[in-house]
Amino acid sequence: MKKTLLLLTVVCLLFSCKKEQSTELNATELKVEDKVTIRKDFKIKSVTRKDFLADYKYGKYIQGEQINFTKESFNEESLPFEVEIEIMDPSLAKVAGDSTSKKDGNDNVFKYIPKKNGDKIELYGVDGNLAEIYIKNNNTLFGYTVENDEEPFVIRQFDDIGNYIYQVINTGDEYLYVTKHNIVEKDANGFATKSNALWLQYEKRDDIDYNNLDFSQLKVVDKNYQVVEFKYELY
Repeated sequence: MKKTLLLLTVVCLLFSCKKEQSTELNATELKVEDKVTIRKDFKIKSVTRKDFLADYKYGKYIQGEQINFTKESFNEESLPFEVEIEIMDPSLAKVAGDSTSKKDGNDNVFKYIPKKNGDKIELYGVDGNLAEIYIKNNNTLFGYTVENDEEPFVIRQFDDIGNYIYQVINTGDEYLYVTKHNIVEKDANGFATKSNALWLQYEKRDDIDYNNLDFSQLKVVDKNYQVVEFKYELY
């Protein structure tokens, strides 16, 4: 700005002759500056998610009662270190899309010590024991327990910035519980604030390939509709 004022005092005549052209350039520069200031290097600090049951009538989702609340927090290295889970009705835990229901009392916050080990993210409990292992393959995240390194207990697929596309919960029984998201509202940074989701219960197949899931080859046992609200907090 100081430089511009100095130029104006030195070449005021030239400026007056090209006022219209300068105005157009300033407008162009403003647009370029606005584009430059748009953030691309997002680091997610936390994702808060609320799931609601919904009715689907006349082509619209009608939001019903809340069935769960989840908040996952990440450090500046994008490693998860804390998860807060609350299931309003434990009998609806699978419907909510989470395999872990709220503990007794208010103890529903799970803290971890995350460590990066190659392509793996190891989550250790506060007792120092390894609890879970996550492996990211492109935009898909696979979560394994220490007890079962063959079948993932959760699979999450995201878009390029971190919005949910679908989540698969595998509780170890004969079914998969899948939430597919259709984002209908986003914030200024492109992160979802609301999703109209379809929840499906699929029957597992013996030949299922978790690395290349083909839902069209799985039998639907049950389904319902959900509205999911998101809040992304960034560093």
